Amino acid sequence: MTSLQPADWTIIAIAIVVPLPVAGLGAWLCWRKNQLDVGNVVGSGIIFFIAICCFGAELVRVLKTTTACEAAGIPCVMSPSPLVRFMVFGVIAFLQVAVLYIVSFRFQERAQRHAYWQ
Repeated sequence: MTSLQPADWTIIAIAIVVPLPVAGLGAWLCWRKNQLDVGNVVGSGIIFFIAICCFGAELVRVLKTTTACEAAGIPCVMSPSPLVRFMVFGVIAFLQVAVLYIVSFRFQERAQRHAYWQ
């Protein structure tokens, strides 16, 4: 039996580090024009796009290993399972979108306070 190595930590690190700053920049461009909803959609879209790209990279890795096992006639036991590997990217993306929305609410509160005093 062959087992697939643990998930690629480089891909997981990319999924953790890259999306939020890029999404924050995209959202901020809309937030500063008082288009908070548009900014949230843009930021969330960027986060989910990067998550899907990371998911795809891990899928290719799993499929290559599965194909190699089948070609050699060896049963493949994957640890962790592909579902868990893919779920990691979904959870990371969900948490990043939650952070983006929290920052958006703070931005909105500050903008409303600033508008109230002027």
